[in-house]
Amino acid sequence: DNGTGITHVVGTHAEALGSILGISPATDMSMRSISFLAECLAPLEMAHQGFMDANRALQRLNADLEHRVRERTRQLEAANEELGSFAYSVSHDLQAPVRAIRGYSQVVLEDYAPLLDDAGRLALERLQANAIRMGQMIDDILHLAQVSREHVSLRPADLSTLAKEIVAELREQHPDRNLDIRIADGLVADADPDLMRIALTNLLSNAFKFTGNQPAPKIDFASETRGEEIVYYV
Repeated sequence: DNGTGITHVVGTHAEALGSILGISPATDMSMRSISFLAECLAPLEMAHQGFMDANRALQRLNADLEHRVRERTRQLEAANEELGSFAYSVSHDLQAPVRAIRGYSQVVLEDYAPLLDDAGRLALERLQANAIRMGQMIDDILHLAQVSREHVSLRPADLSTLAKEIVAELREQHPDRNLDIRIADGLVADADPDLMRIALTNLLSNAFKFTGNQPAPKIDFASETRGEEIVYYV
């Protein structure tokens, strides 16, 4: 407004000051003085206006960003729900054929054992072993799909006890394996115990699997401090 607004403000204040002091701003405060003050205050008015415009723009940007975050979160939750439903459905449908493979291979081993040579029996035993392993994997997927739909419950979880229970189960499944397994005592973390059991089962099962060809396999489950974090490892 070329300083018109500032001039009006200054003039108003001059009139108020004149009424208090009993003088006339028209005679005691020239237009030249008012113009000088207006020129001095104009940059402040422009800066204030720029700040207000920037603040309004920032508020609009924040509102738009919050809307986008909510929308992306909703899409991600929907995608995870669909993926969990798909995994549950597929895994459930796979259970029947896997059970059939195990059942029929057992029938052949029992009823037709005299007709099989060593290579045939070995092939069927391997078929059964892989069918059992696939069944366990399907059960894990179903369990994970079910757990993922539930609320994660964080509480102190005794990881040492969980690991010892899992190792005991793995030793029963692999009685011929002679492994040196060391599990540190007192491993506790804030976590969901059900999810931690799944994670530890996968880690320790893989450790059993990938040490199969080692002459003196050793598996450790412990923790170490890295900076300000405690890292658990197998």
